Amino acid sequence: MQNIIQNPGFFYTTGTNAAGVINTNAGLTKYYYFYNLWSINNRTASNPNQVNNTPVVKTIYDPSPVGFSVPSNAAFTGFTANGLNEGTMNVNGTDVQAAYTANYGHVFWTNSSRNATIGFPAFGYRDSKYGAWFYGGSKGDYWSADPNDVNNGCVMGIQVDKVYPLYRNVRTYGFAVRPVAE
Repeated sequence: MQNIIQNPGFFYTTGTNAAGVINTNAGLTKYYYFYNLWSINNRTASNPNQVNNTPVVKTIYDPSPVGFSVPSNAAFTGFTANGLNEGTMNVNGTDVQAAYTANYGHVFWTNSSRNATIGFPAFGYRDSKYGAWFYGGSKGDYWSADPNDVNNGCVMGIQVDKVYPLYRNVRTYGFAVRPVAE
């Protein structure tokens, strides 16, 4: 971890097996197993479609600026009607490819009155094995502070026809973060 902290401009890669699990003794997991990288009191693993309401207590590893933190996965549940993966999307027209492309991702309604929105670009991501950039403009994942297990973290994933507010993915992918005020 010391080397990672001392070299914040370097993207550390790791291998995964056919099941998408980080290879034993590869990269980050060679020496470190942790549940609470971005939220010190979070010791509960969340499965896909499971909300984690444990309050986020920011750690020194949280990449957010002062006064902000990476949110729990509960922050993303308003982006589908039922709060679950692949539920009816609460989007302002971006379920149509042309609007999604023009907005570089989804524009979500932020309240039931549908008079305020927030944009989430489809940034794509850096691959965990090679560090290459994939899917820019078509897909995107946003980290939450919640663990899924020692290999995976909880994310919100977007693409034009689906939103996954309570999903999970390998922790060594380079996904975006969308900090919230503490």
